Amino acid sequence: MSYRIEEVAFEDLPEDELAEILALVNRGSHEESPRHVNLTLDEFRMFSTGPGFIQRRFRVVDETGRVVAFSNTRYHDDGSDPEVLMCQIRVDAEVRRQGIGTLLLGNAIGVARSLGRNTLQLYHYDTVPAAAAFIEVIGAKPVLQMHVNTLKLDDLDVELMNRWANEGPSKAPGYRADLYEGRWPEEILEGMARLYFILDRDSPQAEGHEPREWTADLIRQFLDTFMAGVDSLMALAVHEESGVPVGMSQLIRRRTDLSKWIVTTTMVDPDHRGKSLGRWIKGVVNLAALDRWEGGVYQETANAQINAPMLAINHEMGFEHEYTFFESEVSVDRASEFVAARQN
Repeated sequence: MSYRIEEVAFEDLPEDELAEILALVNRGSHEESPRHVNLTLDEFRMFSTGPGFIQRRFRVVDETGRVVAFSNTRYHDDGSDPEVLMCQIRVDAEVRRQGIGTLLLGNAIGVARSLGRNTLQLYHYDTVPAAAAFIEVIGAKPVLQMHVNTLKLDDLDVELMNRWANEGPSKAPGYRADLYEGRWPEEILEGMARLYFILDRDSPQAEGHEPREWTADLIRQFLDTFMAGVDSLMALAVHEESGVPVGMSQLIRRRTDLSKWIVTTTMVDPDHRGKSLGRWIKGVVNLAALDRWEGGVYQETANAQINAPMLAINHEMGFEHEYTFFESEVSVDRASEFVAARQN
């Protein structure tokens, strides 16, 4: 059977055609995480069109017009990481090992060359062996491992959360923990942009990564898209004398999946560490979620393998490793050699 690549723009795509791509994405997500709850069409539109990136999307269709694969190539819209093109490739399980992944890889190479970028950043989960094998055979090397850890909410130590929250003021005098539910107010957006810059700067990343310049306007754009489909609780550590936010811990849940609480971010400015601020805000946000959210079954967080301080906090809470997400990189030249060899 022959296959063809078609570039698609989500904003112009008829609903039935977008739904077919979403069905493929949901099937792939179930492979990656058996607990996955399918995204709705509205969620798919919302979560895939966030700000901060310039994106090009491609589908692969067979002779009957059925969508059998999908890829998304993207890069930062502010000029950061100018050498890298990020690329996610999904091939339906029933048509793998027919060269479709190679077809999409070759397409990504063309996009990268047109932009003058010399590195492809690819992604896979250890729960999908076929993806791991593809990454290995093309010569891509893992540059970052993110452990996805989960905690059953029945096992959440409420006494520990109370202790962390109650001991916070005495362990960190001169600070406070503010709680925000839902959309963040305008008056904290500059402070949040500063925290996200620090997070981007200090988080484990591939070698050569450049942090982007976060702004209040970019945060506002994220709130306009991503936050529209989720419930959010966020504890913010604030240095009282300056009024500057110095740490945050956020939980979200999709409104179509109340069973899973997702830790999007927990971080503390390095200049304010050593005062148990991370535990304080973790305690505050978890107690708030227990009080305000019903239907929760488990909590999920992702941590870089080398992020020992945060792993220590999560292990203390009882989180256990479930699966691993990998970022891998390959030079455009090396990937081109692989594609050429497969086409001969």
